[in-house]
Amino acid sequence: MTDHSEEQEMEQEALEAIFGEDCTIVSPTVWMIKLQPSPGEPEDVNFVECNLTASIPPTYPDIVPSLSIQLVRGLWGDAEAEVSDRSERALCKKV
Repeated sequence: MTDHSEEQEMEQEALEAIFGEDCTIVSPTVWMIKLQPSPGEPEDVNFVECNLTASIPPTYPDIVPSLSIQLVRGLWGDAEAEVSDRSERALCKKV
């Protein structure tokens, strides 16, 4: 039997190490990453920003998380749906 909670904790630690303060563990089942073209640079360089939120199922990583994209600035209109669709397709290719 797989210990999903241990694997999830290791995944959280890896994300925090990679993304630093741009990674927020909202709860054990909700993880959020702030995405920018040039992390750590000022807003005039990062004119686009979005938040990627992953809802983690109890049996993750065996089951794919649900992802949502929230546009913060720099993208309008259909961009949110397009970014979300591309993210979902990329995730499905990895599974």
